[in-house]
Amino acid sequence: FYRLNVIPVRLPPLRERLEDLPILAEFFLQRYNARFQKHIRGIADSTIRMLSSYWWPGNIRELENLIERVVATCDGDWITDDHLPLEFHVADLDQKDGEGSLLDRALATFERNFIVRALERNTWNVTQTARYLGVPLSTLKFKIDRLEIREIARRIKGV
Repeated sequence: FYRLNVIPVRLPPLRERLEDLPILAEFFLQRYNARFQKHIRGIADSTIRMLSSYWWPGNIRELENLIERVVATCDGDWITDDHLPLEFHVADLDQKDGEGSLLDRALATFERNFIVRALERNTWNVTQTARYLGVPLSTLKFKIDRLEIREIARRIKGV
């Protein structure tokens, strides 16, 4: 280790240098276009903005894995918001909210993710989901409105 640590190089995490994200995403797109013999022309600007609102706990490797998965499953000419997993849509909504303390936003994000996953598990049937979660239907409807889950549903379903 000490032989390698002659000149330490600190590379900040991706979340601290989001200006690199479009370049890295394009690099990975070209790599996986070649690997999967695809001809995806690019990533939509709105999708780059959505990717920039995510906090990237897995750093550049997480970005690479995401682009690989999206390229493998994409049938169109462009990668759009519709190709991204749910957590990117939720992060985008949280970025737009921006109100309240960090803890309040983190709790809202967790609650939103938890309810959306429960709704997905119950094929978006609200009554069945309320039963599954063990809460009154009125409580679940209130949370769906407060957490703007209908917006997520519209994005996922393309409505």
